[in-house]
Amino acid sequence: MSTMRAAIGLRHGVALAAAAIAVTAWLGAIAPPASAISQQTHVQAELIAEKASILPARAFWVAVRLKMDRGWHTYWRNPGDAGLPTKIEWRLPDGFSSSSVQWPYPQRIEALRQVSYGYEDEVLLLTEITAAGALPASKPITIGAHVDWVECKDVCLKGATDLQLSLPVSPEPPRSNPQWQDSFERAMARVPLPSSPWKIRAVDHDRTIGLQMIRGGGAGGTLTGVMFFPEEPAVIDHTASQAAMPTAGGYLLELMRSSYSEQVPKSLRGVLVCREGWVGPGSARALRVDVPIEPRGSF
Repeated sequence: MSTMRAAIGLRHGVALAAAAIAVTAWLGAIAPPASAISQQTHVQAELIAEKASILPARAFWVAVRLKMDRGWHTYWRNPGDAGLPTKIEWRLPDGFSSSSVQWPYPQRIEALRQVSYGYEDEVLLLTEITAAGALPASKPITIGAHVDWVECKDVCLKGATDLQLSLPVSPEPPRSNPQWQDSFERAMARVPLPSSPWKIRAVDHDRTIGLQMIRGGGAGGTLTGVMFFPEEPAVIDHTASQAAMPTAGGYLLELMRSSYSEQVPKSLRGVLVCREGWVGPGSARALRVDVPIEPRGSF
């Protein structure tokens, strides 16, 4: 089991490609026949749809739902110090297309003096599918996906499965699927906003990156529990504490740079999460960040 943990729990100084090779070599699994639901060790994988039917040439939301056993977790797009991100390979009918995965913001998971980014209990990995322009109304449409993930608790295991979902074609406006309506609403509320009244800047502070949140019109008054999740590896030290400090125009979050980063990154991409919401209590908590890192002395 220690070998498994070593293969999965590689620090960011080692390429993720090497981790993928190790996982495949020691934890390889043969996916079962495609189905709507698949129970793989400690994670149940399922392909679900927001709507009960589809319209030709219209977009609709589907999700790979991962339901984890108590104490187990899977990983975000950047897993942090350990793990591998969940991978989805769509198998769509002719004329269909898919968007990139919309990742709900993760949580910080601490274990063995490492910090990872991932999900416990349940996560919906969202994708928008656009249907072909001409579809026969008499035949359901089948959507497939091959899914790979890593699940961890005291040990780490590889999961893989093939999933399928059949949806009827209807000329009527699709109705929400009552079984999954609440789940989709919760997941979409955790997808980062593309913008907000807060202006975000990043500046090189030598061994740290200063992330400044400048209050604009309509911005929330007080920010609490602010946490930045980097989209790329080897940018910040995941184990370092994060605490947003008030400034004259907003807040400043000093992010310790990764010891594996020899040069200052050109940009900072990721998700900034605020417990209270970005436009007041109860509002969206996650904000997409994609800004250049300005030279020292910029603020």
